Amino acid sequence: MAAFSVDCGYVRPEDETPVRTNTDSEAGIDGNASDGGEPSAPTIQRAVITIGGQPEAEDDEEDIVKPLPDRLVNELTAYRTLALRDAVANNPHVAMTAALHKFCLDTFQHSAAGSCLEASVRHVFFSIQPPDLKDSAPAKAVAERNEAWKADLPKDEATLWDWLAALDDSSRATLLAHCVSFGVNALYEKGDRYGGPGVSVHGVQRRLVRADRLARAVGLDMVEAGGRPSTTISAVSPSPASSRRCARQRANSPRSSSTT
Repeated sequence: MAAFSVDCGYVRPEDETPVRTNTDSEAGIDGNASDGGEPSAPTIQRAVITIGGQPEAEDDEEDIVKPLPDRLVNELTAYRTLALRDAVANNPHVAMTAALHKFCLDTFQHSAAGSCLEASVRHVFFSIQPPDLKDSAPAKAVAERNEAWKADLPKDEATLWDWLAALDDSSRATLLAHCVSFGVNALYEKGDRYGGPGVSVHGVQRRLVRADRLARAVGLDMVEAGGRPSTTISAVSPSPASSRRCARQRANSPRSSSTT
């Protein structure tokens, strides 16, 4: 029959947990009792753990700043973002300054991503354009106005914020209109009918309808803007119904009847 045997482990004396018999208040500096009586028991040396022959450095927890968990940081910044939205909504002047600051960076400096305001003006360029477009009256007016503002705006981002905050309301509104204008897109282009990455046919139609509304709002007159008759003709082909209607009108006109 097998017997159960237990062997005691061997522990070095210096590895044992020290047991102090006297408190610090009872012991004197020279090892004698504080009242001058019998000397206190000898101090037991604590074990020292070594790595590679060198004592392990103890971490000073008070000097080490441990990073917060990512999830906790996300939750804290989510609350802060919501509170900041509410604060900006109740301060129109700061809201205008923030929008102007971001729009100016987009328009004049073409800054990279990383802004705290998810609003932007994307400069729309013309892939197809008439050869004399750059010499047109609107092109010259836009270029002159842009150079004038560019000469006044500070180049440093922090300085730009302070400059915009101190700007009078009329100048702020004028600068905002200039920056927003670079995002206007009234271009006709061939839409993607098969759901590709480009703009869809419906998207192009909706863009042109909204561009017409914008033109009516600003009272755009292409003749006064220097446009030639060819630039005012719609690029969209007439529908079959409108073609038949025009044919009937021509057939019923007095000039048509007189020539028959």
